[in-house]
Amino acid sequence: RPTPRFGGYSSFFRQLKRKQKLQFEDPPHLYWVMIGEKDYFFPRASQFCIYLSRNSYPYEHFFTTGGHDWSNWTAYCDKFMERLWKQ
Repeated sequence: RPTPRFGGYSSFFRQLKRKQKLQFEDPPHLYWVMIGEKDYFFPRASQFCIYLSRNSYPYEHFFTTGGHDWSNWTAYCDKFMERLWKQ
């Protein structure tokens, strides 16, 4: 039976430094990290924000209470859309 890949084990994090360097050569218009403090992925997302800051990559973050649930995702989508079309 295969081992599930979540958080630090997912393919997203493979060669992350190379991927980020390429992505930020021409920075995205808006790069946001949105996550709940009780989300399983919160520790990894926090580390990711530190990584972005240390490398001077432009980003914004939006941390909420709660976990990986629809009430948070609804708030994230609303905030993201407002911010995206504000530019």
